[in-house]
Amino acid sequence: VKWEQRKLSSIAHQTFGGGTPSKSNKQFWNGDFPWIQSSDLAEDTIRGVHPNKFITQNALQISAAKKIPKNSIAIVSRVGVGKVALIPFNYSTSQDFLSLSGLKINSQFATYSIHKIMKKTASQLQGTS
Repeated sequence: VKWEQRKLSSIAHQTFGGGTPSKSNKQFWNGDFPWIQSSDLAEDTIRGVHPNKFITQNALQISAAKKIPKNSIAIVSRVGVGKVALIPFNYSTSQDFLSLSGLKINSQFATYSIHKIMKKTASQLQGTS
């Protein structure tokens, strides 16, 4: 069987960047909607996401935060590069993420493949800026 190489953008119907609601606006925080930071993802697995902060619906409507559909892949692109997770619930992220939604291929395979590529790339780039 010959593998077919694809661009990351071709495996998802939609991509999302993240955004952080103003921390000084108390109407944005302590809600019930998960807002994920890179520290909420486990280091060496594509599962085990534990959100520590939650935002309000108001934050989703009028801040930089975006509602990302469940079963999307969250990829840490800045602080904590190399972490990848398949998120089984609706969520929002900081700007340290790129999320892939509406996957066109098997979600487990896609997440694991991206995780392996990110780990390899991160180890090759260690010590560079």
